[in-house]
Amino acid sequence: MKKFWLIYLAAFVTAIIGAGTIYLVADMVDVPVKNLTRDPYRAAKVPAYFAYFSLLGSTIWLIAGSATLVTGIIARKLLGCRLSDVSTYRIIILGGMIGLFMGLDDILLFHDEFADIIGIPEILFHMFYLIFIVSMILYSRSVIGLTPWILLFVALACFGLSSVIDLLKIFPTGLRQSEDVFKFCAIVLWAFYFLNVSWIFVKERSSSVTRKSGIS
Repeated sequence: MKKFWLIYLAAFVTAIIGAGTIYLVADMVDVPVKNLTRDPYRAAKVPAYFAYFSLLGSTIWLIAGSATLVTGIIARKLLGCRLSDVSTYRIIILGGMIGLFMGLDDILLFHDEFADIIGIPEILFHMFYLIFIVSMILYSRSVIGLTPWILLFVALACFGLSSVIDLLKIFPTGLRQSEDVFKFCAIVLWAFYFLNVSWIFVKERSSSVTRKSGIS
């Protein structure tokens, strides 16, 4: 039990700080704690299925991003993989970080609320994502052909279309309403791509370790 004292301490301190922050924010904005912490769709008194469709994309982001990044971390710890390796490991690490951050952005609304509060144009967030995704592709160009890359590029095309519709505001109403539909398609394809790449990477590395150890 003693060997876990640091984990216990970190967990309890984090929980206490989190709870304290909730009460502090509730007091600052003069909102009852119950309203601040409850599901926003319940607080707004709208049908529950609004939350299903709204949060589904964020959930897929987090599942894909977390699973991909965890795969990369485990591969580094147990298999000694590095970003300098000529393998799909670099795609897993970079894609996992980008996907996880995008999921958090979707939930915490960095590109909407946070951008407005501190006065950063929303387009800068789109440029930030574009730079990181292009950097990931260029850095992984020697190995990206080993993956189902068509999924990735179609996902990026859907992301691009969604961003253009969102930023330009010049399209017909019907197309503007499809902005989040294109985004959802992009998230699904992105998730399929990175989960597939992670699975293939783990399978190949596991087979390699098995062969080297002489296990048949």
